[in-house]
Amino acid sequence: MLRLSEILKKYKGLLKKTPVPEEIEQEENETALPEKPSSESDHIPIKISPAICKSFSKIESNEIFSLYEEILARVKHIYLRGQEECFVPWIKELIEKILQVLFSPNKEALLRLSVKDYDKEEDYLYAHALNVCIMSLEIGRSLGYEREQLLELGIAAFVHDIGIVKYLDIINKNYILGKEEMDKIKNHPNLGSQILTRFSKDLNVSIIEAVRQEHERIDGSGYPLGLKGEQISEYARIIGLLDVYEALLHKRPHRQKYTPLEAIQKILELKETFDNKLIKVLMERMGIFPIGVAVRLNTKEIGTVIKENPQLPLRPVVEVVLDSTGKRLTQPKQIDLSQKPEVYIEECLKECLF
Repeated sequence: MLRLSEILKKYKGLLKKTPVPEEIEQEENETALPEKPSSESDHIPIKISPAICKSFSKIESNEIFSLYEEILARVKHIYLRGQEECFVPWIKELIEKILQVLFSPNKEALLRLSVKDYDKEEDYLYAHALNVCIMSLEIGRSLGYEREQLLELGIAAFVHDIGIVKYLDIINKNYILGKEEMDKIKNHPNLGSQILTRFSKDLNVSIIEAVRQEHERIDGSGYPLGLKGEQISEYARIIGLLDVYEALLHKRPHRQKYTPLEAIQKILELKETFDNKLIKVLMERMGIFPIGVAVRLNTKEIGTVIKENPQLPLRPVVEVVLDSTGKRLTQPKQIDLSQKPEVYIEECLKECLF
């Protein structure tokens, strides 16, 4: 299998040089990605518009979409009332429902919903928590986790940001937060773990530990304790990576969203802060071009990614619906890019055009 850097170099070679996407200024307020000096070799000189189409939920099965909306409503309830009632049995039931889908043929539909635009931007915190939970469980499945491990990972991911609720007035600001505000935000892992400790008889200590550690980083640059490497639980490393990845794919009050490729690029620029094994699994399972993203091929045809090729993440299966002139095809056609070396994805589209 190619290394991540080799995969991205291959994609770089397909396209003409264009301006580099601007550096991330601040990621999801509480994520606080560290600054890193940039150099020409650090970037993939491509220009891709923001990618995930809002309307993809319309084509999902009613059953999966309804389940997603049901769980999303419960996330909001639990986050806002988590200190008033024991929510653990409720969350376990929801995680079981998610796992049932991820182990079924409907898995791709649920993953697709986890990367689409938020329906209500003001509720992004709750959609973010659900999406990180879904993605984390998929990564856990890929790592061969047993059912009990998946349940623990899912619960931790589900409530990983429950401590941030105290700072809703800060995280919803539409400007880059100052140091004083960021210092307050950085306390939310401790607050979250304190909330969970109240229900410790119903939770494994590994769940509470993961919530406290999900902003720790491999190189010690994280918070609240500055832990390094194996001092950080694998649950926390998974959730921490997906926390950043999911946030990059979606709009925030202070910035626009990133394309999947740009999101992976940002993560690779900070690869010393994340577990490289988990980055590889992320690329294999979620893909550089996730299912549901609208793309333009170098043939100028437009379509949607409908299936990934884990071993060749730059070459998914695309269902083409518009020809090179923009005319809708009477019958959509599928192109497996792994079988068509002369055809490749040129760019992701900002909005769904079909």
